[in-house]
Amino acid sequence: MTGKIEFPITFILSTGRTGTQFFSSYLTESCHNILCLHEPKPSRRFKWYSNFYLNNQVSSEFIAKQYLKCRKKVIQRTDFSRYVESSNFMFGTVPAIERVAPELSVIHLVREPLSYIRSHLNKGFWSGIKGFTARNIPGWLEFLEPEIRNSGDPVMILAARWIYVNSVIRNYQEKYPYLLMRFEDLFSSNIDTGTETLNRIREFLQCPGLTDNQQKYWLGQTANQSRKQRADKYPVEAQHIEYLKQNAKELLDQYNYTL
Repeated sequence: MTGKIEFPITFILSTGRTGTQFFSSYLTESCHNILCLHEPKPSRRFKWYSNFYLNNQVSSEFIAKQYLKCRKKVIQRTDFSRYVESSNFMFGTVPAIERVAPELSVIHLVREPLSYIRSHLNKGFWSGIKGFTARNIPGWLEFLEPEIRNSGDPVMILAARWIYVNSVIRNYQEKYPYLLMRFEDLFSSNIDTGTETLNRIREFLQCPGLTDNQQKYWLGQTANQSRKQRADKYPVEAQHIEYLKQNAKELLDQYNYTL
């Protein structure tokens, strides 16, 4: 394998449904030295790569080669000095990509689990082609406990997925520069909280600050919101909440979430 990526890369990682699409326009347009792309094509294959890599079914060398190939056009550009990739698909691949991109950092965006579950269901997690893929295509859904994975209960599956994915991303803080952000703070009804959160992100990325009015403008730009109420078919029940309380206590405490 040949080739190294010379510029620093920051991955914005999450379970998905955390507002990460917002950053592609916000950072690219307000930070002159940053290019931020949201799920640049091809990206979906990295969801399979993440899950197979974490299950020791593909090598880090394979993923590194794929990343160089899939991001060739980005690597060849010269109009930025830091690249930010906002994509939940990449959550498990960071150690493998380090082989070709030695200067990596991670922004970890978390969302309260019940809100996340509803949003992911509304976006079609268990419906149509997305639902078919989750139920039938090996490797698209994370390798969760078999009894949960085979339960046919999408709320329980997403609860387990919330724990698994956030745990994987959280472990990156031991090796890489790492910033934890809460969805609820970033897109808070309290505009001052949202502004403060954006300022922390800009500081982490070494991007010059904006005025409060400029930040407030950007916080008014929303993207990729769920428009259908598919989650009504799959209500959160006591057993789901109890599962999270028992199995996600450490994460809930760390993120200051109360169910």
